[in-house]
Amino acid sequence: MQNRKILGIVITYKETKMAEKAIRSLVNADVDVSLVFNGWSENYSSWISKNESHIDFKFLNNSNIGFCRGNNQAMKLAINKRYDYVFLLNNDAWVEEDCIYELVKEMERYDKLGMVQPKVYKAWNDKILDTTGLIFRYGDKYSWTYGLGYVIDRGQNECDEGQYDELSDVIGCCACAVLYRVHMLKRVGLFWEKLWSMGEDVELSWRAYKHGWKAKFVPSAIAYHWRGYSLSKHNNRSENTPLKKLWDVLGYRNWTLTLARHGNQRQKLFTSAMWSYYGCKSWVGKRLGRNNVGGYYIWLCSLALVSEKYQLKMEEAYCQLFKECNIEVDDRCRSIEQ
Repeated sequence: MQNRKILGIVITYKETKMAEKAIRSLVNADVDVSLVFNGWSENYSSWISKNESHIDFKFLNNSNIGFCRGNNQAMKLAINKRYDYVFLLNNDAWVEEDCIYELVKEMERYDKLGMVQPKVYKAWNDKILDTTGLIFRYGDKYSWTYGLGYVIDRGQNECDEGQYDELSDVIGCCACAVLYRVHMLKRVGLFWEKLWSMGEDVELSWRAYKHGWKAKFVPSAIAYHWRGYSLSKHNNRSENTPLKKLWDVLGYRNWTLTLARHGNQRQKLFTSAMWSYYGCKSWVGKRLGRNNVGGYYIWLCSLALVSEKYQLKMEEAYCQLFKECNIEVDDRCRSIEQ
């Protein structure tokens, strides 16, 4: 590891307390640190000054340009400066001191290993798992070809009783804490910026697989994650606000786009039928006054998997939500408006 250049990347949106803990954990792990700060303003200047000595590179974005584009800024820098690895760490996560060392050690064993996942625990309980890598919900859970439904975090919310103590293959890695090989990123590309946030790690994992790269889970590497901290900090999850709805919509929309891009016909038809069922449940829920995405949007996602013309309607609804949340409207949304 001493001869390898590693860049740790922390992205945050108007959040400093947890981000500082994430940065300090990377410093303790003896890697260079890049900070991507979305929603930057001069109000955060004193915090930057306080942590300046721990940050090697910084990207201060006035608007919230999203998880994908923000991380891509730092990963492009890593490619240009010829780093060997990048370690992505959410602003609400941190790592144990030897975590990255254990991950790099495994990476060095296989040239075609493109990404590795540590064992990630819930930040509030080090006995409850957050993720041990990505798998499918149904079908052959460890196969991009025969998996069905959608991709989930293996072991999430399970009590750790040693069931994931073995080094193992997974179909991909959750980007809350993941080590990527820079050579792989140069070959297959970075995060798909169209996704903005959520599910970008799934799409990159699938794309990497199609180019012959593998993903592994390394149980000796330990990290912690306060999942959803940023959303809960800026929005009450119990309220049916535009931001809460956007977050829910992103889950359906981004998996639909990913499946449309990479999935086979069997996977698309299965998920289309599943989305139709979920749309009915959501419509009934809305009639009962429950908070949900709304059946109409889920039905659009279902139809978008079998007919491209509905993808445009799906995107129009998505871009409208961006406006309601006062989030920067990207070029794709502007082209839809025109």
